[in-house]
Amino acid sequence: MAATGATYRQIVFPGRYQIVFDNLQCQDDAATPCQRRVLQTLDLTGNGVLDLNLPVITLSGVVTVNGLEMGYSPNNRSRGLVLFTDSEGTTLMDDVGQSGPAMYAVRMFSGTYAVDFANPSDCPQGAVPCLTANLHTDLQLATDGVLDLPLEVLVLSGQVTVNEAVMPGTSSGSDRGRLYFALEATGETVYSEMNTNGPAVYQLQLYPGIYGVAFEGTDCPLGGPDGATPCQMILLEGCVD
Repeated sequence: MAATGATYRQIVFPGRYQIVFDNLQCQDDAATPCQRRVLQTLDLTGNGVLDLNLPVITLSGVVTVNGLEMGYSPNNRSRGLVLFTDSEGTTLMDDVGQSGPAMYAVRMFSGTYAVDFANPSDCPQGAVPCLTANLHTDLQLATDGVLDLPLEVLVLSGQVTVNEAVMPGTSSGSDRGRLYFALEATGETVYSEMNTNGPAVYQLQLYPGIYGVAFEGTDCPLGGPDGATPCQMILLEGCVD
């Protein structure tokens, strides 16, 4: 028995046409993906019937961290989003939740996709870096299937010194500064705040990549003694916008 689908009727002049299905307004994401799809380009010369098939697939999987189950969110927030971006720039996504296996499932049209994982909300010091990791570029997807997504996460730590000595304590009562790491591939920045006293240590989760590094002094007393460092930003490595 033939499947019952959506029907259409259109009056047009004879000519060459591109047939497009568009659900970018996402009026019903349960029926079709919230995407635009070019279905055919053809010459129309007379009355007729043109049935159109939408190639919808479902992809699911688990996001892991260094080969292990992703940890829970210490901030009780979403740990991040799996993003599928098609060749027209439309992005479909699914949330992996706050705890448990970081599972996702996304319905989409078959085609070519970039696949990313983004963590815009579980910050700071969430289950994964507060950055976007590109996992696939130009990935061809044609059928339903399972695509597990492995994240490689690095932990970087160290100490910020002043003239090769321990950074002085705060004069204003504020944190002494921020150390920024800017991911060149996306322009996203994460930072660690230096506490008020003692060694100015930091620890950050990062994805492998090229980073710019900068320090900004934030211990800025008004009319008082000098702060722990100048109230300026200094570039330490690469480029930070």
